[in-house]
Amino acid sequence: MKRLLVLAILLFQFLPDCPAQTTNSVIIFEDIASLPELCPPTNLGISVNDDCILLDFEIEGTNCGTFIGINVYINGEFIGTFEDEYEICEITPGYYNLYITALYEEGESEPSNMINFEMIGDFPFFDDFENYNPGQQLACQNPNDWTTLNYLPCTYQDPFITDSIAYSGTLSIILVDSNDLVKTLNDLTTGRYKISFKMFIPEGSYGYFTTLQKFEGYNSLWGMQVFFNEDGNGLIVCPSAIPFHYNYNTWNNNDIIIDLDHDIAKYFHNNVFIEEWCWSYGGGWAGINQLAGSEFYPWTSVQQGTGKYYIDDYQIEQLAPLMVEPPENLQVNPLNEDLILTWSSPYDGIWLQYDNGNFGNGINAGGAPIYIAARFSPEDIEDLDGMFLTAIKFFAQNNDCIYSLRVWTGENATNTILEQDVLNFIPYSWNIVELNNPVLLDVSEELWIGNVCSSINYWDFYAACDDGPAISNKGDMFSIDGINWESMSIGYGLNYNWNIRGLIQENTDLVEIEASGSQITSPNKYKDNPINSKSFLGYNIYSSINEGSFEMLDFTEDTSYIYPDPLPGKLYSFYVTSIYDEGESTPSDTVSILISGNKEVINSELEIKIFPNPVGQQLFINSDAEMNRITVYDITGRTVLTNDNLKTFEFILDTEVLKSGLCFINVKTSGQPFIKRFVRK
Repeated sequence: MKRLLVLAILLFQFLPDCPAQTTNSVIIFEDIASLPELCPPTNLGISVNDDCILLDFEIEGTNCGTFIGINVYINGEFIGTFEDEYEICEITPGYYNLYITALYEEGESEPSNMINFEMIGDFPFFDDFENYNPGQQLACQNPNDWTTLNYLPCTYQDPFITDSIAYSGTLSIILVDSNDLVKTLNDLTTGRYKISFKMFIPEGSYGYFTTLQKFEGYNSLWGMQVFFNEDGNGLIVCPSAIPFHYNYNTWNNNDIIIDLDHDIAKYFHNNVFIEEWCWSYGGGWAGINQLAGSEFYPWTSVQQGTGKYYIDDYQIEQLAPLMVEPPENLQVNPLNEDLILTWSSPYDGIWLQYDNGNFGNGINAGGAPIYIAARFSPEDIEDLDGMFLTAIKFFAQNNDCIYSLRVWTGENATNTILEQDVLNFIPYSWNIVELNNPVLLDVSEELWIGNVCSSINYWDFYAACDDGPAISNKGDMFSIDGINWESMSIGYGLNYNWNIRGLIQENTDLVEIEASGSQITSPNKYKDNPINSKSFLGYNIYSSINEGSFEMLDFTEDTSYIYPDPLPGKLYSFYVTSIYDEGESTPSDTVSILISGNKEVINSELEIKIFPNPVGQQLFINSDAEMNRITVYDITGRTVLTNDNLKTFEFILDTEVLKSGLCFINVKTSGQPFIKRFVRK
């Protein structure tokens, strides 16, 4: 994490009888052009083998320091120092980023390039039951992947393979009587996963399954239960009881998405969203944020009737993590006797949209491609002349769909301006796709923003919409051929808006995008809220004092915060995170502010080079700008070294007079001063 340091001086009243403290210091000037460089690693690469990664890199330079090894950082956290072998093992499944630094006797180098990688582990897992013998029990044939609730394959709880019906191929499994089948996982605690399977329930029968937080036989904990009761009435309990409808005598699709990183779970039946809940509380108690597997049980009882159903095409896959961007440009400055924190949302822009941020349902066209669009008249966008459409955000309601983005202009979407296929997307989630060729807005004609989806499955409800009400002839336009358009609410009584949005920015060189921006919901009405989508909630503010641990300070929906009455002699550090329905972002840059008794404000990014750090008797300092004055503060903000009239670019500072601990060096140039931390050993 990049760290910024601010030295700020507030006016505080000290006791008059406190004696002034002075320290004599000696500055030694030497030519340091021949000193060794802290050469950073380059060309970092990795190879993945099971749960291990092997690092490969180069160090280039003719005057590098005395090499010790490398420091490894994964997801911004220091993992360890590796001196001889560069292999890291026992990495759990998930998505990671990694960089390294070179460690020398003279200090630590700047970071290498960053590598993003995925640890697959045992995923994906797929079983269509075609490799088993019909008439024999499943776990008995494959005890490595399947077991029973009593841990006894080949006994009464182990279901049989059948060739009487199948979704794909010729075989499936049948659950009847006292069968109780379990697909175990390795107690996953991180990552985002999707469990999918097909389920066939004969008319007059019942079904039931659970997804487990912990598997310990009859002491197992479940994170959700799904009942398939009489007359096609389904019920998910997680812990709220949410009803839905299912069909007898046909294959029903079930999808469970579990995000362990954010403790969120979602259930979809036949590709229709049913419910979202806090995964660890899905059992109705304070459970655990862990994924242990699936359980299938026929649930035969007097109240429920006869349990009997078939399962086919069981699959577990690991999904990409939800990307939620942190706030940017965090600054901390004095404000009278307080501190004011300010920051910005992940980017600047305006969302053009009519949907209300909710995902309400999906709509299909019987397997035919369907074009959807939000239509904006010249009056809607008249204030955006000369700006660019840079990205499109849409809800991907189906994982089998082939999505292609579209931008049209003119009355009735006459002119096709952009066609861009979506090569990768996260199913059952919002996706933001940056346009390869941003569209310059012409506010003299209509702007249509949409997509087209093709699906091979007749029953896929692949076009996502909100829960209404529709803004007719605006947010609900659709077409079967991309030529003739209709209003969904006027023509068919479907009172919804499509989950489709466009990002408008002033230029095409802005920072990364995320679910943020302003929103248009009616002509000439721009909402002031800089972040207006269902996923965004606000910001968490974290602070620490004197390099202690960070603790959450407060939550706010604003992009500023007042920290009251900081104490003199303390070092305050802050960072801010963005909070979404989907979870919490990574931290912003950390900014520190040292409260002292001086009467000036010094604000600077870290731009000088000092080494070694930690330091013993001599600290080498190199600056691109001519240095005029050097001041060193201890952790309390007390000045312990001062050197004026230097007029040099390089020097060596005698640090033997300093006490052990954290210090701050302030280098004054003709421009802004530079601030850096170092540790006196």
